[in-house]
Amino acid sequence: MTTDHDNPVFRGFDPLSPTRLYRRNLPHWRQDGATYFVTFRLGDSIPRDVCLGWQEQDRVWLTANGIEGLLSESRCQALYEKLPEKARRGFEQRAGRRMHVELDRSHGSCLLRQPAAREVITHALKHFEGERWWTGDFVVMPNHVHGLFQPIESQNLEDTLGSIKGFVSTRLTKLGVKTGELWQSENYDRLVRDRTELLVWRRYIERNPGKAGLEASGYTYYRCDWLDDK
Repeated sequence: MTTDHDNPVFRGFDPLSPTRLYRRNLPHWRQDGATYFVTFRLGDSIPRDVCLGWQEQDRVWLTANGIEGLLSESRCQALYEKLPEKARRGFEQRAGRRMHVELDRSHGSCLLRQPAAREVITHALKHFEGERWWTGDFVVMPNHVHGLFQPIESQNLEDTLGSIKGFVSTRLTKLGVKTGELWQSENYDRLVRDRTELLVWRRYIERNPGKAGLEASGYTYYRCDWLDDK
């Protein structure tokens, strides 16, 4: 677990340490001290019909694996955790892949194309640096954000993200950039397993604007140094 607030160190998934799982539409695995790849997105970033199609795909897969929608949330979670790790990882990777591919099609208002909006988000992501989490690499795209983050000690990843999203929404409303709801409530997050996977995510973050065909004026990219090999 990271305890030195002045010297952050990469911590990958530890198979010998306790993990926790909770589910909404997506599974969310938690382990104290670990590093996460996170995506959060605007509420209109993926069309409703696409989301409904994904929900049906997931329902079919879960039912085929003995997890039916009529079961309680706790029972569904317990059954999901009992599935073979290979099956769970495949399910989660497919869900993540389809979402990230769709996001790069730049649906919706793409409010984050505006430099003022990206500046507010960049400030917010760095605000809790060394206090609630360590901020790794991140990129602010037109309708979503990708980043690497490591919560400090017992800090809660979703609570910190919730604070940041709430601050950004309030600030952009005051600036007259937006009205109404801004964010999709659920985030995508993944425990980074090791330095090999860390390198994959760092490259993904850096190269994402190019894959989406963005010019430099349409995104904000930040690279940290504490994730580099020491």
